[in-house]
Amino acid sequence: MASPFEYYKRINEEVFSLHPDVTLKISVLINQPVETRTHETFINELHNEFVTDKGAITTNIKYKYNLSLSPKRFYSYGLLIDWENYADLIDFVDDIVYLGDTKNDLSPFKIVRNEFDEVVNIKCDNTISKTIRLEDAFGNSIEARPTIISYRNNTKVYPGVRLVFGEQNDLAYDVTLKRFRGFQRFLMTFNPLHLASNMINYLVTTPLLGTNQRVLK
Repeated sequence: MASPFEYYKRINEEVFSLHPDVTLKISVLINQPVETRTHETFINELHNEFVTDKGAITTNIKYKYNLSLSPKRFYSYGLLIDWENYADLIDFVDDIVYLGDTKNDLSPFKIVRNEFDEVVNIKCDNTISKTIRLEDAFGNSIEARPTIISYRNNTKVYPGVRLVFGEQNDLAYDVTLKRFRGFQRFLMTFNPLHLASNMINYLVTTPLLGTNQRVLK
């Protein structure tokens, strides 16, 4: 049997994976407590109806949503993305992609070719390397540092960036520039409001509420 709808407070969905351990996630907040100017608290429910003295009914749907870019299992290091810094996220990604363009004179990446014009190596010049930084309103930060990425059982190397979360370089993840170009293209068409409204529609129509539950301790 489905649980009462009013107990649901949040809907999460992972929308893009930059790395197996770094994801962009959207969260839709519903039925959240709100404090009034007189310091009274009430639940701002998703569905509200207002009836006039003539019997006309107006329905309001109330919810909030935001994005987060964070390492899995270390969510406290993640960045909160809302409409105040959403443009900063796009600039952050654009700057990384631009920095990785070897046709750009400011790029630290240099392609080494043989006499047959075949790519034999890719190098990163640390003397002109540039760190790109993104912050949220709470002081959480992420830095992107150009690097060369190699994998086990693979002789090829790939240009990329090392994503560093935290002021003390606490967590670091290597992401290829090819993946960032895919992320850039994704953000070109991504509509957070459209997805948030679809998630609300899923919540109020799915027959699965109350199933597959795990108790968090």
